Amino acid sequence: MFNPSELLELTQKQQALFEDQLKELISRVQQILVTEPNVISVPIPVQICGSLRGKFKDVLNLFKLGDSFEQSNYIFLGDYIGGLQSLEVITLIYLYKLLYPTKIYLLRGNHESRSMSQSYGFYDQCLKYYQNHSIWTTFIESFDYMPIAAIAGEQIYCVHGGLSPQCPLLDDVRIIGRAIEVPIRGALADCLWSDPTTKNMVEYFKPSDRSLVSLKFTFCSI
Repeated sequence: MFNPSELLELTQKQQALFEDQLKELISRVQQILVTEPNVISVPIPVQICGSLRGKFKDVLNLFKLGDSFEQSNYIFLGDYIGGLQSLEVITLIYLYKLLYPTKIYLLRGNHESRSMSQSYGFYDQCLKYYQNHSIWTTFIESFDYMPIAAIAGEQIYCVHGGLSPQCPLLDDVRIIGRAIEVPIRGALADCLWSDPTTKNMVEYFKPSDRSLVSLKFTFCSI
């Protein structure tokens, strides 16, 4: 029997779920993600949380120290994976999403992609735990449906990366086709990769020296 509350307790104790349990979890969360728009409106009070990068103990402490779901909403800005305990972190976050679908919102980060997850260990962790790549594939397909951005309290724009010259308006972000692998160029890549800079730039946007797929943008772009 699939019991999310019991699975949450097991995950909090760092006990791996059976493959069929984890696939059922991913499937149910993906069904929720599919129904959410590119840009989610989240009322206050809200906790806005940055990259987790597989830091399992930090995530446990975050929920221990933060407000309860009865008191506050949560927005996560992506990059759940990319560290030593990525599988544990994304499993935990997905269980919370399933249990509290209208209280916790999961935006996509640039690590939630096929290329980055293979380069930074998530693929290898899935292979080590389950002896096949099926769990990795199932997770990756669900990442494609994560929303791109959120508006907290009708005032704060939340996104993993930053701005895009292709999206001067929120309505432009709302119509991005998101159910794909993160491309090398384009609006989705910019939203997940671009970085703000305080350096003087003649252009509002210019290529970043951090990555071939990202841009730098000035605050004059806003």
